[in-house]
Amino acid sequence: MRQQDPRAAARERDLGIRKIGRLTWRAGLAGAACSAVMALAFGHNAADATSTGSSGTGGSSSSSTTHGRDGGSIVVPNSPPQPASGPSHVTSGGTSANVP
Repeated sequence: MRQQDPRAAARERDLGIRKIGRLTWRAGLAGAACSAVMALAFGHNAADATSTGSSGTGGSSSSSTTHGRDGGSIVVPNSPPQPASGPSHVTSGGTSANVP
Protein backbone atom coordinates (compact mmCIF):
# COMPACT_ATOMS: atom_id res chain seq x y z
CA MET A 1 0.00 0.00 0.00
CA ARG A 2 1.36 3.40 -1.00
CA GLN A 3 1.41 6.26 1.50
CA GLN A 4 0.53 9.82 0.51
CA ASP A 5 3.21 12.49 0.54
CA PRO A 6 2.87 14.54 3.77
CA ARG A 7 3.61 17.79 1.92
CA ALA A 8 0.78 17.14 -0.54
CA ALA A 9 -1.58 16.33 2.30
CA ALA A 10 -0.63 19.57 4.06
CA ARG A 11 -1.23 21.55 0.83
CA GLU A 12 -4.65 19.98 0.41
CA ARG A 13 -5.51 20.70 4.04
CA ASP A 14 -4.42 24.34 3.68
CA LEU A 15 -6.42 24.69 0.47
CA GLY A 16 -9.51 23.31 2.20
CA ILE A 17 -9.04 25.67 5.16
CA ARG A 18 -8.76 28.64 2.76
CA LYS A 19 -11.98 27.60 0.99
CA ILE A 20 -13.81 27.28 4.30
CA GLY A 21 -12.43 30.65 5.40
CA ARG A 22 -13.62 32.37 2.22
CA LEU A 23 -17.05 30.77 2.53
CA THR A 24 -17.29 31.86 6.17
CA TRP A 25 -16.36 35.46 5.34
CA ARG A 26 -18.89 35.58 2.51
CA ALA A 27 -21.65 34.21 4.73
CA GLY A 28 -20.75 36.70 7.46
CA LEU A 29 -20.79 39.63 5.04
CA ALA A 30 -24.11 38.51 3.59
CA GLY A 31 -25.57 38.20 7.09
CA ALA A 32 -24.32 41.68 8.05
CA ALA A 33 -25.81 43.16 4.88
CA CYS A 34 -29.18 41.49 5.53
CA SER A 35 -29.12 42.68 9.14
CA ALA A 36 -28.43 46.25 8.02
CA VAL A 37 -31.30 46.13 5.51
CA MET A 38 -33.69 44.77 8.16
CA ALA A 39 -32.57 47.38 10.70
CA LEU A 40 -33.19 50.15 8.22
CA ALA A 41 -36.60 48.76 7.27
CA PHE A 42 -37.80 48.23 10.84
CA GLY A 43 -36.18 51.42 12.11
CA HIS A 44 -37.99 53.44 9.46
CA ASN A 45 -41.36 51.95 10.44
CA ALA A 46 -40.75 52.56 14.15
CA ALA A 47 -39.87 56.21 13.49
CA ASP A 48 -43.09 56.63 11.49
CA ALA A 49 -45.19 55.10 14.28
CA THR A 50 -43.73 57.34 16.96
CA SER A 51 -44.00 60.50 14.86
CA THR A 52 -47.64 59.88 13.88
CA GLY A 53 -48.54 58.67 17.37
CA SER A 54 -47.31 61.85 19.04
CA SER A 55 -49.78 64.02 17.10
CA GLY A 56 -52.86 63.25 19.23
CA THR A 57 -56.48 64.10 18.51
CA GLY A 58 -56.57 67.21 20.65
CA GLY A 59 -58.89 67.23 23.65
CA SER A 60 -60.87 64.09 22.93
CA SER A 61 -61.45 61.77 25.85
CA SER A 62 -61.59 58.42 24.10
CA SER A 63 -60.76 55.23 25.96
CA SER A 64 -57.88 54.31 23.64
CA THR A 65 -55.38 55.93 21.31
CA THR A 66 -54.72 54.61 17.81
CA HIS A 67 -51.22 54.80 16.32
CA GLY A 68 -50.15 54.11 12.75
CA ARG A 69 -50.86 55.26 9.24
CA ASP A 70 -53.86 53.04 8.52
CA GLY A 71 -55.75 54.27 11.59
CA GLY A 72 -56.30 50.88 13.20
CA SER A 73 -53.03 48.99 13.44
CA ILE A 74 -52.23 49.42 17.16
CA VAL A 75 -54.66 50.32 19.92
CA VAL A 76 -53.09 51.49 23.18
CA PRO A 77 -55.39 51.88 26.21
CA ASN A 78 -55.22 55.20 28.09
CA SER A 79 -55.60 53.52 31.49
CA PRO A 80 -53.96 50.33 32.81
CA PRO A 81 -56.04 47.17 33.17
CA GLN A 82 -57.97 46.77 36.44
CA PRO A 83 -57.33 43.83 38.77
CA ALA A 84 -59.69 40.90 38.42
CA SER A 85 -62.41 40.37 40.98
CA GLY A 86 -63.40 37.03 42.41
CA PRO A 87 -62.37 34.48 45.01
CA SER A 88 -59.23 33.25 43.22
CA HIS A 89 -56.75 34.01 40.44
CA VAL A 90 -55.34 31.52 37.94
CA THR A 91 -51.61 30.90 38.07
CA SER A 92 -49.43 30.18 35.07
CA GLY A 93 -49.71 26.44 35.67
CA GLY A 94 -53.47 26.53 35.23
CA THR A 95 -54.28 25.72 38.85
CA SER A 96 -56.10 28.05 41.20
CA ALA A 97 -54.68 29.06 44.58
CA ASN A 98 -57.95 29.44 46.55
CA VAL A 99 -60.27 26.77 45.18
CA PRO A 100 -62.50 25.22 47.92
